[in-house]
Amino acid sequence: LGRTDGVVTKLDAQNGRILLSTRVGGNAEEALFGVTVLANGDLIANGHTQSTNFAPGSRGSLFDVLFFRMSYDMKRLMWTTGVGGSGTDLTEHGLWAENSRILIPALTGSADSPLGAGTGALLLDVDPDTGSLTTVRRIFDGQGFTISPVVDSSGRIYVVGQTAVTNLQMTSDALQPTYGGGATDGFLVVLRPDGTREYATYFGG
Repeated sequence: LGRTDGVVTKLDAQNGRILLSTRVGGNAEEALFGVTVLANGDLIANGHTQSTNFAPGSRGSLFDVLFFRMSYDMKRLMWTTGVGGSGTDLTEHGLWAENSRILIPALTGSADSPLGAGTGALLLDVDPDTGSLTTVRRIFDGQGFTISPVVDSSGRIYVVGQTAVTNLQMTSDALQPTYGGGATDGFLVVLRPDGTREYATYFGG
């Protein structure tokens, strides 16, 4: 066990009683921020890690992105994945998952990250069977992060987040095409099923 571990807990839907609870982590620090349940009961969770002996791919740098699949009885990790460079790479908000696809919001601050060089707000597409990255989408460059993606029945992906970048390129039909002027603005981006951008707007004053 390290300085801190992540905790996954299953509660009774009727009375909130703890049914199952387990710690996950390695020799440094883990924190978990999102969890969802697949159709077969397995869990997908995401967060960040500093450990070098927990998630294959983690470099044990400032922070690396972490995600894993846990069996429905919470007794076994099916796979665990860490991704990052020499700087800070994080996923600190909820994910979206179904049996054939996982979408994880992330940010990178590493110049040498497998997620892409330079600071940016990202959306990661992950194979639920293997935990491998299939696509890394850079939603915006610069200081910012993505939050809780969702997918509609047609396959469009909706991503919201926060940015401090004042000159991002929004679509011509944006509700708010320019930065609002505060320390940060929100944003909404809609991606077509093929991953191309359909819509993007700032939100903020």
